[in-house]
Amino acid sequence: MKKNEITFEGLTGDITQAKLEMYVLFQSIVSTKVGKFSDEKLKFLESVEVKKYISTILRQATVNAVWDIDAQQNVIMYSLSDDEGVKGAHILKDAIVETPISLKEEALCLLQSQKWQKAKWEIENRAPGLINIIPEADKSQVLIYTVSDYAGRSQGENGGFSS
Repeated sequence: MKKNEITFEGLTGDITQAKLEMYVLFQSIVSTKVGKFSDEKLKFLESVEVKKYISTILRQATVNAVWDIDAQQNVIMYSLSDDEGVKGAHILKDAIVETPISLKEEALCLLQSQKWQKAKWEIENRAPGLINIIPEADKSQVLIYTVSDYAGRSQGENGGFSS
């Protein structure tokens, strides 16, 4: 398959049968809405490392499903059955953990400090691409995006910046 084009090669009868099977398969694909995610969560979900992680846990759960993001920023799971779509949606939802951490008033100015940058870098680099720490624009809280395997480990270590 190249550039959304499938090329069949072989005997005419085999090609006809393969095309028929492909069309039947396409007709059986079902979609399951996982939900609407924030811009930050979508960006995290679209990273190469997170895609690999989710693909791995879907495979481990023997769920044949893939996901995509539509124009309205909804995450959609595609599969060959409703059951697999629902299982895949639950796996994806459970795999991405978003944790808001409120910051102490006196810690707000420290978000630009070397100590904060070092702490953030150390936590994120424990699992590159699988932990992302984002201070909110108003600096009142920090959002931690991580995969479920690292959720507990990254939340407890904020260097005393949270309330």
